[in-house]
Amino acid sequence: MNGDQFKYPKYLGERIKSARINLGLSQEELAKAVEIPRPAISQIESGRRAIDSIELLSFSRALRKPISYFVEEDVEEDATIGILYRAKEISERDRSVVDDFIVFCRDYSLLEDTLSLDRGNPFPTWNYELTSKYDAISAGEKIAEELRGSLKLGSDPIKDLGNMLEAFGIKVLYRNLPTSKAWGFSISSENLGQCIFVNSGCTVQRQTFTLAHELGHLVMDRGHTATIFSELQAPAHLAKNNNLLETRANVFAAAFLMPRAGIIALLEKLGVYIDRKVALTI
Repeated sequence: MNGDQFKYPKYLGERIKSARINLGLSQEELAKAVEIPRPAISQIESGRRAIDSIELLSFSRALRKPISYFVEEDVEEDATIGILYRAKEISERDRSVVDDFIVFCRDYSLLEDTLSLDRGNPFPTWNYELTSKYDAISAGEKIAEELRGSLKLGSDPIKDLGNMLEAFGIKVLYRNLPTSKAWGFSISSENLGQCIFVNSGCTVQRQTFTLAHELGHLVMDRGHTATIFSELQAPAHLAKNNNLLETRANVFAAAFLMPRAGIIALLEKLGVYIDRKVALTI
């Protein structure tokens, strides 16, 4: 084997497999690109064969990834990735997207540090103890109202939530995953900051709700590390169970995107009479 042998992290083979799947390459196609036998690719991906520095360079070029993607290890980031990987909504193909998302967030953070860029002002955070669905609903609405107030948004709908979040230092990445069950996910990390992924294969309305839902987790869940948003966390599905954190995030999203006062004002413009005293206490 050419080149020096290196002891790379145990997930090196998993990273190679993830990048290969993300590019839509078969093991045979990758083998031809790096000029080694196909069985060797299978052994490498399963962690049963080491690779040398020259081979690693070939993999880096063939898979269009920096070498750091394959060999850098960070305990905190690995824990975050692990949470996303274990979610029922994440398929094997989605895992490559998770990897790419982590790399994007890491590179973005490094760029900010290198250029001494202002990461914006972090959102305030809240934490309420939840013991019932009523608590979750009340907290979601109250925190949405308080956050809109602190941002001086009034009661009008938010026109471009993605750009607004980025202005406050939250990294937002869109990618079309038409067959994925995941509508979006978010991560929090000292190294990466706060980041939200949105499946642009969803409707525009669902994308916007996903952003607001994950924002809710970022500002309301103490110790937030990673969350997934899919049909399992959607309001219709949650009506059948008692996941209080997801219920609170959904209520927050709805109230943050369109507060009750804004709905009343809109109905009044349409000529629908609303008793404001009653409506605002419902």
